[in-house]
Amino acid sequence: MEKKFLFAVAVACSLVYLISSCKKETKDVILEPISIVKPDSLSNSSLAGKVIPVEIKFTTDRPINFVTGKYEIDTTQSASHVYTYPDTLFAVQLDSDATKLTNKYSYTGSYTIPDTLKPYTVVRFRIYMKAQLLTYQKEFKYFVR
Repeated sequence: MEKKFLFAVAVACSLVYLISSCKKETKDVILEPISIVKPDSLSNSSLAGKVIPVEIKFTTDRPINFVTGKYEIDTTQSASHVYTYPDTLFAVQLDSDATKLTNKYSYTGSYTIPDTLKPYTVVRFRIYMKAQLLTYQKEFKYFVR
């Protein structure tokens, strides 16, 4: 009886070891291709004239061609307005040197909300990333108080 119990314990320990050794561990967990670190929310508010820190991480499973951040100051406050994002916050071409292709990129910078903006004006940001044939985008905005 005691030998059967010891054999069962040994089999159970072996199974636990086998299952835990098959677990794939990675340090980099890709949750989404574009991660907006700063600001910490997609909908924010700030005073006119304030400097806003911007930090964005780009990660994908293929080489990144380019990343772009554009913005538009929405003074119309109309629901039918078509946003064109005419102003550029940043634009980086990452595939110009084929020897330095990468699937990760981080942008750190800032944006100053113009001090001439009236309260309730919205500044909208659109972030793009192109990685080979795939295009990703994400948006966030600031309400002027």
